[in-house]
Amino acid sequence: MPTATDLEDNLRELTRKTGGNLITSTDIASSLDAISKTEDSLYMLSFVPANPKKIGKIKVVVAHGKFDVLYDDNQRIDYVADYLKKKELESPSVMLKKMSFADKKLSVELTQFKMQAGSGKSCGQLSVRVQVVSSSGQSVFDRSRNLEALQDPVSLSLGFDFLLPGKYDVIVEAQDLLSGKSYTDFLQPEIR
Repeated sequence: MPTATDLEDNLRELTRKTGGNLITSTDIASSLDAISKTEDSLYMLSFVPANPKKIGKIKVVVAHGKFDVLYDDNQRIDYVADYLKKKELESPSVMLKKMSFADKKLSVELTQFKMQAGSGKSCGQLSVRVQVVSSSGQSVFDRSRNLEALQDPVSLSLGFDFLLPGKYDVIVEAQDLLSGKSYTDFLQPEIR
């Protein structure tokens, strides 16, 4: 589930930057035990039920009266969504927006990659790998190339006049070298 993974990655980053500790576990008792052994000024406890359609309540009780318990009642949902949008703008995920294979020609449009200012211009740094595998499993093409993208989106096309009639798997992997994020897509054209 990409959203859950993104949320967890962002929570890990926030925790690291603030010197905190992120505990993700299905064992609530051991998580609460770990929290109780650590003295801090603020604790945030969140819970996701196994069945998201079943909404319930959790009551948190503290042993000492010197602690205040504040309930959020899902007020953080908008805050987390805004935070994820901001992080996505700071470090977008490269995407293959359009990909087609016609007349033995592969066309790809790459978008949403990170642009960085440098040497008086803004550009992206991409690595693109194209693989073509025959229906018998034989690799007939496998090449990678690093590109400097001066605009978003950027379009690429490659001719494959050497392909014989048959079915092929065409795999394109794009990696944004500035953000480290990657995206893979494939087509299964038939050459006649």
